[in-house]
Amino acid sequence: MSDIIEEFLEAREDEGKIDIESKELTDKENFRRKKNEELYSFIDKRIHPRSRNTLINLVERYIDAYCDYSQYETKLYYKAGFSDAIKVILTSLRKRCSINI
Repeated sequence: MSDIIEEFLEAREDEGKIDIESKELTDKENFRRKKNEELYSFIDKRIHPRSRNTLINLVERYIDAYCDYSQYETKLYYKAGFSDAIKVILTSLRKRCSINI
């Protein structure tokens, strides 16, 4: 079942079913950029030059780790939701048609 779900997700992405140009996503991206600029501006102004690169590397590794985690978690929830929807459909068909699928 997992392979079928994976193929479905990839097809949805390939078909452009995910609106990456929505206003809400654009607003969130602009907000993220603003916060990113604030963070790096703070580091440049307030952190001693000797520690600056170390802090920037730590922050960037944290961001990368968080993004990886978030993407994986989202994928798991999407798969679980898709799987649950299929189960609901099959259960409904069984009850209506009195068949064993």
